[in-house]
Amino acid sequence: MTSALVRQNRAAAYRLVALQALVCIIAAAFGLIAGRLEGFSLLVGGLIAVLPNLLFATLAFAKAGASAARQIQKAFYLGETLKWLLTIVLFVLVYLFLKVLPGWLVTGFTLCVLVQLAAPFIVKPSY
Repeated sequence: MTSALVRQNRAAAYRLVALQALVCIIAAAFGLIAGRLEGFSLLVGGLIAVLPNLLFATLAFAKAGASAARQIQKAFYLGETLKWLLTIVLFVLVYLFLKVLPGWLVTGFTLCVLVQLAAPFIVKPSY
């Protein structure tokens, strides 16, 4: 990939993460209608989805060029692995140290993950 193409794809990945963060904030705002703990749980659940995706986007699009093909492949694998590990660690830490409502937490997480399904229609890199 050329540097320009990598920049476009990186920008598209960051737009997806920003869209997920926006959904997270909107969901938390609506959750506040039900109560502070509900809104907080939605926010935390959303962040558990958003932060690992931000890490993946940063790692996956760090390299460019045909000569770096092997490094790009490794970066994608590393990014995906760390994304899963960070997601698990964040869930464990939240359940151990924060007072959250599990159903609302998982709902916030799910809403932000579902944004990825719409990504091909919403966040398109410009070639």
